[in-house]
Amino acid sequence: MRNGRYTGGVNGQICLDEQKAILTCTALATHHPDIDWANGTSYADGETDLNLLELVCNPVAFFPEEHLKPIAKNRGWKIVE
Repeated sequence: MRNGRYTGGVNGQICLDEQKAILTCTALATHHPDIDWANGTSYADGETDLNLLELVCNPVAFFPEEHLKPIAKNRGWKIVE
């Protein structure tokens, strides 16, 4: 906000693509350091979530957008529609 009005600017880091995975790892390491990534599951719906889905051994494309669906199929990931 500037002069009592919203500017539309971003305050902090944008949570998208690789940054989403980095921010998730950082938050979980801080609050849940015992997370078992090898047995983890991640749910996401868009191609910008690929890095987040690749963090775990059980990625799930949940009502995937058109760009994520073929990637999930190709990689043998579970798809929920």
